[in-house]
Amino acid sequence: MASTHLDEIMATAKALEALSQRNLELAQAGDWEALIPLESEREALVAQLKLERLSAEDVEQDAVMEVLSARLTRIQSMDEALVSLVTQARDALGQELRQVKKGVAGARLYEDVRQGQG
Repeated sequence: MASTHLDEIMATAKALEALSQRNLELAQAGDWEALIPLESEREALVAQLKLERLSAEDVEQDAVMEVLSARLTRIQSMDEALVSLVTQARDALGQELRQVKKGVAGARLYEDVRQGQG
């Protein structure tokens, strides 16, 4: 029979998996504004996922542990995909910022030259 801790851990892992999927979908859509507030919810779920509370009896339940292991593996995979998307977005924004700075510098130079000729 599953312990209360195991039930809590399984429910938390399920909620974390659903949230991880939602976060990944938002990142894939480029909806960074919607993703940001979900991070605190994710952190709270991760903090609740206290695997050290599993008893020896819990760990001996192979079928349940397989489900938990598979779920945690999927969460980790989604997190890795999310980090990759965030990195790509950060790099793209960095490139865009460099282009904007070049444009501003060019506009300033043009203005300086124009004022010097006037």
